[in-house]
Amino acid sequence: MLIAQAGLEGEETATAVSRPNTRSDIEVAKPQTFNREASKVSDFLTACKLFIRMKIRDVAVEEQIQWVLLYMQEGSVDI
Repeated sequence: MLIAQAGLEGEETATAVSRPNTRSDIEVAKPQTFNREASKVSDFLTACKLFIRMKIRDVAVEEQIQWVLLYMQEGSVDI
């Protein structure tokens, strides 16, 4: 990304701004294994979305789905 900045005599100069790293060094909790409780579906999905956005955003969608399925070993629920 480039940002235009005004120079000393009114001329514009472009400054490169690096994009934030998508693989953050911030610790993000992994979701708890899904346990079929309908009341916990929203919390589970929120935890998954947060982890994906912070840690595995650049990974293929298929691999992201496989990662979520690792935490869905105890059943399913209809919402």
